[in-house]
Amino acid sequence: MRKKTHSSTPPAPKPRLDPLRQTLQQALAHYEAGRLVQMEALCHRVLTAAPQNADALHLLGAMWWKRGDPAKALPLFEQAVAQNQNHANYHLSLATTLAGLGQSPEAATHYTWALQLDPTLTEAYNNLGNLLLHENRHSEAIPLYRKALELDPKLTLAYYNLGNALQHMGDYENALFYYQKGLDGLPESSIANMIKVQSALSQPAIPNSQAQINHARTRTILLLKELLGAKAQFAAAQAFNSANFFFAYQGMNNRDLQRVLAKFWLITCPELRPRELPWEIYPRRGERIQLGICSSLLHQHTIGKLYQGLIDHFDRRCFEVWLLRPSDSKSDAMSAQLQAAADHVVHLSSIHEQARQQIAELALDILFYPDIGMMPFSYYLSFHRLAPVQCTSWGHPDTTGVPTMDYFLSSELIEEKYADQHYTEQLIRLRHLPTYYYHPAVDDLIPDRASIGLPESNQVKLYVCPQSLFKFHPEADHALGDLLRRDPNGVLVLIHGIHRTWSDLLRQRFANCFPDVVDRVAFVNRLSEKQFLMFLKCANVLLDPPHFGGGNTSYEAFAMEIPIVTWPGPFMRGRVTAGIYQSMGFTELIADNAEHYLQLAYRIANDLEYRQYCQERIRQCSSVLYENIEVVREMEDFFIAALTAARQGERLIRWPLTTENRI
Repeated sequence: MRKKTHSSTPPAPKPRLDPLRQTLQQALAHYEAGRLVQMEALCHRVLTAAPQNADALHLLGAMWWKRGDPAKALPLFEQAVAQNQNHANYHLSLATTLAGLGQSPEAATHYTWALQLDPTLTEAYNNLGNLLLHENRHSEAIPLYRKALELDPKLTLAYYNLGNALQHMGDYENALFYYQKGLDGLPESSIANMIKVQSALSQPAIPNSQAQINHARTRTILLLKELLGAKAQFAAAQAFNSANFFFAYQGMNNRDLQRVLAKFWLITCPELRPRELPWEIYPRRGERIQLGICSSLLHQHTIGKLYQGLIDHFDRRCFEVWLLRPSDSKSDAMSAQLQAAADHVVHLSSIHEQARQQIAELALDILFYPDIGMMPFSYYLSFHRLAPVQCTSWGHPDTTGVPTMDYFLSSELIEEKYADQHYTEQLIRLRHLPTYYYHPAVDDLIPDRASIGLPESNQVKLYVCPQSLFKFHPEADHALGDLLRRDPNGVLVLIHGIHRTWSDLLRQRFANCFPDVVDRVAFVNRLSEKQFLMFLKCANVLLDPPHFGGGNTSYEAFAMEIPIVTWPGPFMRGRVTAGIYQSMGFTELIADNAEHYLQLAYRIANDLEYRQYCQERIRQCSSVLYENIEVVREMEDFFIAALTAARQGERLIRWPLTTENRI
């Protein structure tokens, strides 16, 4: 056995740490062991001797962050940075706290500062990427996630975040790849389940074919079943980043799929399960009907435009209107007008349970969600029974699948005979389209093709489809190609997507379908509201895409007497423009099939006399579309009838109301 050798020279004594440094090391050991009370006492001892000690300030800030109180952590981190601006981790801690408090620009500054001091801080790259992702700056976030993974290939959350960024950009297949990379070698855990559910719900923004749509939907069902089989459980903060937005654009009946998804969340997320009924706990507020309206999009947005007139004109003798604004709501001139019009405004917490409690305490009679499916927050909030009557409408024109949603408010003008089979809610066919729409200010708009990059020659016929690119279904591609072949002077004009990658994906799909005429597909840059209206006036004809057509755009176009050719499909989301024509009593531009669609579009673009005839008919008939108080009165009648039925333990089964129309 080898013996240890010993030096004849005694070892030099270890240098003694100064007392403050020794105390800080002890405090750090307590922090790492979770003994925060002992840590705090030692840090205060250091600060008594050295009030500006940056390490003690930083450690106290970390303690408050760990305790879930970023507001108390913030000034401590700020003081630490002020004492030592060259310490990368101080900037990192300050940036993370600022981000947690919603101060994104300041957080980005300190993440950037931290990386300048230490370019190896993987957490700073990942977190700065998250800030950019939250601001929809996905293309800027992607290289930051890639850099984080270059430095630390095992950083699971960076794979997840990179997958999310790529999904938003429309890079569906690579998004799935990076979700899987994040899962490789990862044991079963809450983080693993979070990645799995995000992967399961991912859908192609711009699908390359019907086959890809079918595969994505089948994959979603299979992965959700796997998660159920594994008894996965989710907290609200994990689950509620995921929504079901793109299902509505796939041209299929989503009733069963949405029902499966809602059932999945009820099983896996305990926070969504039934609670006590608020109106049995909290006192009523006066004699008027308490009507809550909850949406993140009640600002200068399609949703704001569709619902502003209703909020303005609900009869305050009967209704007391509460505007419920989720924390991600934007503020602008229209949101200010809407808040001023409401009787009360409640700014909801970003924390799901706190927001639920805020609404519960209002003891509402009716809770109306205009657009479930547009934003994750309102989708998950709708799982709670917070009023005797809960309903949604066409702001996101698809069923929710949520069992606490009683009614879907639509119109007989836009629903086919058997449309009840498309909804998990009770479908209410109002006589009118469910909007009191203000006539837009369009009198001073003069068409100017050159100003938005369009061909100036009148010989060039502009077939304009001014819709979001995810509304273009692969099954309609052949018709668009045939239209361009029919009119050699025609140009199909679209608006770039919020990501240029969406435009690239759609152009490539068109190139695969009609390569001989794809060079006559043009994209214009995204436009201000006034530019957008002028863009519509530049068109020879507007095309309503099949499967999912226009709504707000159609109201704006008809205010300028611009003809739209529409080809209604089986689902309400593809029938709105046709319904608007029906309400006007002018139906000549509603196509029956693909050939009829092409004939109408070509004729309007090339037959000036016929175009002028259509414009005149729209001018004569369109007044019924705007500022129609009968819309408001009918919705009020429905709300009163639905609440009366609910108080008797019943539900309306159709509209208009008769004595037999309750269950």
